[in-house]
Amino acid sequence: MVRSRDTRSSKALGQELLIPLLIVSPLLLAGVCEGDGFGDSAPEIRTIRTDPRCTPVVGEYPSGFALLPDGTSAVVMQFNPPALLAFDLSSAPPPILSPQVIPPLPLDSDGDGLDDAVRHRELQFCPPGNPGCEVQPVPGEVGVVSDDLALVSASSYEEVMFFDPLSGSLTALLVENPSSSGAYRATDHPLLPPEGTSALRTALSTRTCVYPPVPVDSLDGAIAPDSRCDPDTPGYFTKFTAGKALAAGRLFIATSNKKSGARYYPGTILVYEFDTSGASPIVRPEVAAPVIFTTAFNPTALTRHVNAQGRELILVSQTGAISLDSGSDGILTAAAVDVIDAENLRQVATIPLGLAAPSFGTLAIDPSGRVALLGAAKQRRLYAIDLAPLDDPALYLPRDEPIVLDGSVSGFADARIFDAEHPFEIPHLNSGPPAQDCEGQTHVSFNSDGQLAYATDWCDGTLTVVEIDLDGVGAPPVSRERFLVQRVATVLAPKTKGNFGRLSAPGMVRVRSGRPGIDYSGPDVFFIASEPEGQLCGVRIEP
Repeated sequence: MVRSRDTRSSKALGQELLIPLLIVSPLLLAGVCEGDGFGDSAPEIRTIRTDPRCTPVVGEYPSGFALLPDGTSAVVMQFNPPALLAFDLSSAPPPILSPQVIPPLPLDSDGDGLDDAVRHRELQFCPPGNPGCEVQPVPGEVGVVSDDLALVSASSYEEVMFFDPLSGSLTALLVENPSSSGAYRATDHPLLPPEGTSALRTALSTRTCVYPPVPVDSLDGAIAPDSRCDPDTPGYFTKFTAGKALAAGRLFIATSNKKSGARYYPGTILVYEFDTSGASPIVRPEVAAPVIFTTAFNPTALTRHVNAQGRELILVSQTGAISLDSGSDGILTAAAVDVIDAENLRQVATIPLGLAAPSFGTLAIDPSGRVALLGAAKQRRLYAIDLAPLDDPALYLPRDEPIVLDGSVSGFADARIFDAEHPFEIPHLNSGPPAQDCEGQTHVSFNSDGQLAYATDWCDGTLTVVEIDLDGVGAPPVSRERFLVQRVATVLAPKTKGNFGRLSAPGMVRVRSGRPGIDYSGPDVFFIASEPEGQLCGVRIEP
């Protein structure tokens, strides 16, 4: 159990932040509508508000949410029809900044000259017995590079799309396929330009042949060769493109490689050079180390971190093999956070979390760089790791295997604070759904000074404020006693049968930089409401 600073009821604590739980109109709410968004008539923005602090978008479950570097705006990836919408964060509800008409996603999403479905059939990616299958990119996580470039992960057609955040339109970057050399084989990247050439593209294909050193899946099944890759070597095409991050002049992209059901192939991190020395970035696979295999299954999120010596790292959050329809019992393999040295392209450490199933979002790192928090994909919990052990220069000496930072390796500190055996429990509302009806899902973000973190609870519709005391913190791992539940605010309706049709299911959460009331006015915490229609909501937490 985690201590709470205030023992009053969750209902009483949350009254000052209660968002009206209004019945959602059966009319189209807002955002992009008309056409299917794929080469059809241009989608058009309409707004019909149902909540005074939220701006609706069309469809459930917006798949991506990121703040822009300007600190005053953000982008949300509308799932269906797919559209990237920009919002002004200076007031609530957040006004839409996007133009009235959003360009539809073209049938040729990567700009290679052929419709995605045609290319899909040409390369034999259609399932057996369905030679005429159609395919289109399914948008996911959003990563912002600059005020004029956002990267959107997409599964199905498997790519990372290039967007102009404010216009919502695709933009072109130069994508190169280097000549085969060493570990790199150009033929393993069939949707890139021909070997040794480059071309302007609106997306970077992540359909890549990979060959795991241990060719077994999450159920210990042997992996056979794929005739479309090297017919003599066990391997597979990467799929389920997930999180991404930029570090040391490189773009790292996670692919979770879900095979079917709750079965996963080994997870992979695809590595690309991201050359910004010219007028426009050039993206090309890293020939020295085009792919890094993760220590656990199902990598879903990547986070850049710079240690005390200025070394750029990539933190890889791995959920482990999970069954999405089996409740909290569907956690099948252990989770971990891997540490990649972005400059030397070496996997230097791994931090085991046990049967934790962390959420699919990026790690939340406090401004001092000491603590990283993770949400949970299937339970009302948070997890945390201590980043101080990553400052040890000995961690980066050459060795064959990554160091396990669980206290078992002599000379290396334990990086675990909250894991599956010692989770940070999010308080549960008595009026919320029982665990058998809603398995739980949390997302988390720090405020600008790192003293508070905000965690959303998908099931209960709450925002939990966690107070974190890092003053004078000593050797790792940070004591769990330094993490306290300060209060719980009811911001959306709990997911119970009696609340059917009410705005519910808070998901991704972000906090504006700066001091509220001093550096800016208006809301400081923004989160996605997912049901029955996606909405971006802004609330003021700090005075």
